[in-house]
Amino acid sequence: MSNHQSNNNNNNNSALATIQSLPKAARNLIAGGLAGMIAKSFVAPIDRIKILYQVTSAKFRLRDVPKVAYSIIEKEGWSALWKGNTATMIRVFPYSG
Repeated sequence: MSNHQSNNNNNNNSALATIQSLPKAARNLIAGGLAGMIAKSFVAPIDRIKILYQVTSAKFRLRDVPKVAYSIIEKEGWSALWKGNTATMIRVFPYSG
C-alpha cells in the first residue's frame, strides 16, 4: 500500500471514529439533514420551473417543461436550475434532521 493510500485510510478511519463517537441523536440529526438536502437538491430544477410557472401567466403544459429547462440553461447556464437552492438547504437541514 502506498503512503498516500495509507494517509487516506487513516483520515477515513479518523472521520468514521469521530462520527461514531457522537451521540445517536446527533448522528440521526446529521443523517436526516443530509438526506433532506440531497433530496431537495435532486428536485430543485423541477421546483424552479414550477415556481416560474406560478409567478407568470403562462399556462402549464407538461410537454413544455423540457423547453423551459432548456431555455433557462441557454440564458443563464446549468447552475441556474439550482438558483435559490442555498436558501432551501438552510431551511431543510434542521427540518429534515
